[in-house]
Order: sequence, then structure tokens, then C-alpha cells
Amino acid sequence: MNEFCFILDATLGKLAQKIRILGFNAMYFNNITYEELEIFISKNSNCIVLTRNRKFYEKLKEKYDILFIKSDLWRAQLRFVVKKLNLKLINLKIFSRCIICNSQLVKVKKENYKDIIPDHVYRTCDEYSYCEKCQKIYWHGTHVEHVLCDLREIFKE
Repeated sequence: MNEFCFILDATLGKLAQKIRILGFNAMYFNNITYEELEIFISKNSNCIVLTRNRKFYEKLKEKYDILFIKSDLWRAQLRFVVKKLNLKLINLKIFSRCIICNSQLVKVKKENYKDIIPDHVYRTCDEYSYCEKCQKIYWHGTHVEHVLCDLREIFKE
């Protein structure tokens, strides 16, 4: 179900992370001009553009699939995207992308990464994913349940 891809402007960094948690390709740009971003969008026109910049939205709304995000709160932003695209939590590949670089995560055995996993985490967690691009290790600790609780709340409304 994760066929959507998103392009987010500099105003939506937190939302980009949350969309990546859902398993979607979320390309986030915080250090390029809107002119450069428009060129990138033209080369990736299959993606949905998300912006809080009304002027940018008005300029692109006739040419591209673009959503104007009104709220500055990430929960409301995500709720808006979920409703607009009729997303269902059950169909998503949650925790399958790196929230930092957007790369696909790889399931790994903890024994192979013992030197970079904190001792208490190594003893208590069994599921790990690794980002080969930024070399970040992810594990299914207590924070996962907190995130899932947030997501359930967002998707049910």
C-alpha cells in the first residue's frame, strides 16, 4: 500500500519524519530554494507535494498534485494527510524507513551490531533494523508503543 511518495518543503520537517515512520518515501528539503524545489518536483511529478507556503501552493496547484498544510502542529498535519488520501494504518509498512535519510531499513541480527547497540537495549530488545546509508540502528523498544499509540489516535479520527 505504500505506493505514495511525498515531497515536503522546509516548513514540514517533523511531518516528513512521521510520514517516513509510516513507511512512505518522504523527500524533505530544508536547504534549497523554492525555485530549486520546483525543478525537483517537475522531475518527480508522480509524488504528492506537501507545503505550508501558500504562495508556493498557489503557483503549483494547477500543475502538480499538491496539498496545502494549514496547521503548524505535526499531529494535525498528519491527520490532514491521512484523511485527504484515505490512508489506513493496517495497510502500511510502519518503521521500514530511516527517519533521518529516508532510506529503506534492513532487518538485522543484533549479534552483528553488538558494538553499536547500548548494553541495556541489547539485553532487552530482539528486533533491530539498520540504515545502511547513515549507519543508524533502530530497535523496537518502549518508544515504538508510544508512536503506535499516537498513530492509532491520528488514524481513528
